[in-house]
Amino acid sequence: MRDAHANLELEILNHYPSGFVRPSAQTIDFLGSRRPFRTVGLPTWQMQIIRGHPSLYLSDQDMGISDYCHLGLGFEVGAEWADVIEKMSEWGTWLVHTLRALQAQIDASIAVVRVRQIEGRLRVVTNDNLWPPYQEYWRSFVRWTEEQPPPIYS
Repeated sequence: MRDAHANLELEILNHYPSGFVRPSAQTIDFLGSRRPFRTVGLPTWQMQIIRGHPSLYLSDQDMGISDYCHLGLGFEVGAEWADVIEKMSEWGTWLVHTLRALQAQIDASIAVVRVRQIEGRLRVVTNDNLWPPYQEYWRSFVRWTEEQPPPIYS
């Protein structure tokens, strides 16, 4: 029953833009950390980052919801942060792909669920299943990302 309910709800979500319809608590419970939100309507720079790093941002392909991302509101920052977010995304993608390719952790995954700006700095929220040494490596890079000064454009 839970699977059928979640699948029906995902079909409904597929027809409405993000922000208009949200999954129920039952569907979120079924999906766990893979909460799907539509990517339709996000700015181009955000779509480029999301599509360039699907292992970090897009929901599992086997669920048939590849048009959904983990970010409920997209990146809650201005386009001036695109380079910093892209760098973080490159490192996260590299880490996941490397761990899987070397079979160091074949189920390695990172889901970036929120990126926003607070008091002029980035704040990044992620879910991961990385083992302790790899998790510390990833979190140190997230900390580096959060410590970057606001970009200044002239």
